[in-house]
Amino acid sequence: MPHKLSQNHLAILYICFGMLLASIGDTAGKFLAQGTSVFMLLLLFGLSGTVCALIYGLMDRGKTAFQSNHYKWHIVRGSCFAVCSGLNIYALTRLQIDQFYIFGFTNIFWIVLIGRIVFKDVIGAHRLIAICIGFLTIIYMFQPSLNIDTIGASVALLSGFLQAFAFLPVKFMPQNESRALFALSRMSITFLLALPFVLFYDVAMPDPIVIFYSCLVGALYVVIMIFLSLGYLRASSSAVVAPFHYTQIIWGIVFGYIVFADTPTIEIIIGAIVLILTGIYLIKSEKRTT
Repeated sequence: MPHKLSQNHLAILYICFGMLLASIGDTAGKFLAQGTSVFMLLLLFGLSGTVCALIYGLMDRGKTAFQSNHYKWHIVRGSCFAVCSGLNIYALTRLQIDQFYIFGFTNIFWIVLIGRIVFKDVIGAHRLIAICIGFLTIIYMFQPSLNIDTIGASVALLSGFLQAFAFLPVKFMPQNESRALFALSRMSITFLLALPFVLFYDVAMPDPIVIFYSCLVGALYVVIMIFLSLGYLRASSSAVVAPFHYTQIIWGIVFGYIVFADTPTIEIIIGAIVLILTGIYLIKSEKRTT
């Protein structure tokens, strides 16, 4: 009789697969951004993602999927993630994918610091040391000798901060809040924020094949959100699955090499290892303190 996967093991598989899809989406976004305006890509991502989120919500819960007592927090969260999407695409045009993930994954450090400021969470000396090590690693990455684009790295850092800020509204929402509404708010606001730039700044219309692939990427991001939410719903604790977000760095190295012939330097590999270890330590120590 085959061994049945536990809920935690199944949750980990959901997260790992979601991270694989996220890396595919980021790789496609970087590729498409080589000849298409960032605002046009955001418009197409947002439009197709909005349609997919609506379909998913109606199939999952019907009209009740879009009912909530926390619309303002959905707007705040969706706006932060919409801006992050634009920053991410721009950063990817200037950085290798593996470099982009290194700077973007600082969000765990920002989450801890924001939690301390806003919710008066206890950090503790050991966690503070881990945060300092993480940020010192990032500072080291800005060395001119490493030839990392400082503008792209700064934009990725800003995106990581906004991603951390976007997690704050979840604290004010119930755990059974509709996942379709999370996806809808993010994708619809992305579309609405990009629309004025496309209309008033004479953004060129891309080829039909680019439009098609861009819409596929937008739909893919909704699928990613579904897999990640399923992972967190099935896990006994977020600390069980959160470390597996870092598998995206591995996929970033793989896809960067296959698609763009990008090869990570030894400094990038060491920096990634340090950030992964400090990030996992923060996640696990958070589990022990809650």
